[in-house]
Amino acid sequence: MRAPWLFALIIVGAACGDFKSSTSSADAGPALDGSSTDAGVNVGPGAYGALPSGYCCTKNEDCRYRNCATIGGAKMCTDPCDTNDGCNILPGYSCVGATPQDSGRCEPTTAGAACVPAASFSRGAKKLGQCCTATHDATAGLECEGGQCGAFGDVSNPFICTNVCAKPADCPGNYLCSPVTNTYSICVALASTYTCN
Repeated sequence: MRAPWLFALIIVGAACGDFKSSTSSADAGPALDGSSTDAGVNVGPGAYGALPSGYCCTKNEDCRYRNCATIGGAKMCTDPCDTNDGCNILPGYSCVGATPQDSGRCEPTTAGAACVPAASFSRGAKKLGQCCTATHDATAGLECEGGQCGAFGDVSNPFICTNVCAKPADCPGNYLCSPVTNTYSICVALASTYTCN
């Protein structure tokens, strides 16, 4: 699925910060966003809030689709979905409430299921504008530090990593902060055609 940048429809996929990596070679311990860096691996929600369905969250900004919900007594991220393929990150999750007109949300199939600690989520390392794989399921965007992978504008444009943004200044250079839903926006390429690396 592709959409013009003006309408900025995300495929499957995260609040924007200063676009710097928190990767280091030593254990830096937990950061203010609940993240930590252990031996160069980025874990936790990160600066862009990249947690997918099933991971524990404290606020909407922790989650890649900005939906931190209480389900069965646990606060967890819930991705939007149209089919169960949209929930295939962790075992035991299914798409609940989807209709032909509206998306549902990923929820655990077992009542009272616990969420997975945010610190156990390993974020992708690819930055805004880098090439990503359009898997068309819940795993799309996991290679990106913002947890989002989308394509915009011309149908020949490649899928690129993107980040959630809160204001225009969150998107550098040739990117625009464009709304996807009434709860979040993402950085989309301004050019009608673009490449990725």
